[in-house]
Amino acid sequence: MATLPMQHPDAAIVELERVGREYRFKAVEMGTAIGEEELADPKFRPVLRRMQELKVVVFAHPNTQGSGGRLDCYYLTNLIGNPLDTTIMVGKLMFSGALDELKDLKMLLADGGGFLPYQIGRFEYGHAVRADTASVTKSKPLQMFKQFYFDALAHDPQAIRHLLDRVGSERVVIGTDSPYDMGEEHPRERLESVPGLTEKEREDVSYRSALSLFLEANCDGDSREPFFVERPDCTASRPTDIVGDVFRQVQPVSIWIQHHASEEPCRSTALKTSRAITRLSASIP
Repeated sequence: MATLPMQHPDAAIVELERVGREYRFKAVEMGTAIGEEELADPKFRPVLRRMQELKVVVFAHPNTQGSGGRLDCYYLTNLIGNPLDTTIMVGKLMFSGALDELKDLKMLLADGGGFLPYQIGRFEYGHAVRADTASVTKSKPLQMFKQFYFDALAHDPQAIRHLLDRVGSERVVIGTDSPYDMGEEHPRERLESVPGLTEKEREDVSYRSALSLFLEANCDGDSREPFFVERPDCTASRPTDIVGDVFRQVQPVSIWIQHHASEEPCRSTALKTSRAITRLSASIP
């Protein structure tokens, strides 16, 4: 996955096109907010639109809720703040009308999608009964919900079971959050503990969903393809660790960029760091 200097949309588009042209990247990682600004802000629409045109997947991971207020204790900034931040991002993308313009944009959500899979019915009901939620977008939340993909990092077998039942295993991939303290050290063992897990669900979450999402069933055998694995018939190999490995490589520095690239003196450093991550990740077999 590549990282982009999102605080500067024009530069972000240039970098997006460059990593696609030079390294054939199919995904970028970014925060659920860009500093103090929302991803749903029209300012970022050209970047998202270009991602859609290039069929680039967006992996959104919370930056931080910060400290202060009622979450400033017991690590609630992470335990509640991170899934809440993802849910806020999606809610604003939906109700602002942004997704009406980006119907083909694919977004992968961290931490099992935050509170979204559990509360999407509340979004749908609110859209039906509240004029303010329907004042901009005419699309229904359940319809827009289908654009999103989810990692399986829910830390609980029953929660993963609900996610699979709600969205389908075709839209769930392995997640690790490594190397952070909330990371899942044994994601496959956690997956195996899910009640009623079928063989199809196991294979979808372990590798097939990620291959479909990132490779679009590309079987041309081109070794420059990101996340490339030898698979003559597209089913011969099972790259169960590829997605988690790449997440581990890019996440720490990606979040640093989101926090520190907002000031003009940091812009050059952010671009250089983004390109260094790109070269590193492109070298992963």
